[in-house]
Amino acid sequence: MYDRHVHGQRLLLLDILTDETKKWWSIACRLYDLSAFDGLPIISLDLRGVCAGKASILKIWYNPKIAENNLEDFLVRTVPHEVAHTVDRRLHGTSSHGPAWKRIMRDFGVDDSRCHSYTAGVTPARRIARFQYDCGCPEPHFLTS
Repeated sequence: MYDRHVHGQRLLLLDILTDETKKWWSIACRLYDLSAFDGLPIISLDLRGVCAGKASILKIWYNPKIAENNLEDFLVRTVPHEVAHTVDRRLHGTSSHGPAWKRIMRDFGVDDSRCHSYTAGVTPARRIARFQYDCGCPEPHFLTS
């Protein structure tokens, strides 16, 4: 069943996170030469579990439940955190919470701590158990729960 209210809230959250990501991306473009890249990363709200955000060279995933329940802090900590990862990947080809990423965070004027302390909206991701199935052949086979 389609719920217009939930869909409308999700679109509003996407707009808010996109605007904030654009703000930090604009700051990054003033600080660093990112002209060789195709602008703003794609923004997605399909991250689940305990991770607040995730970034690649082309895309940033935000966890909508964590964002909704911690919006003010999410906007000032998580969004620049993930933008910094994207900048780091575009400039250096990789990103961790190492010196280059920390420098970007300091240039942004944001705390460079790597882990969030959000509790509201955090739901652990489902763990899949693997079991080895023995059919008698020499190759192992695995089943999941």
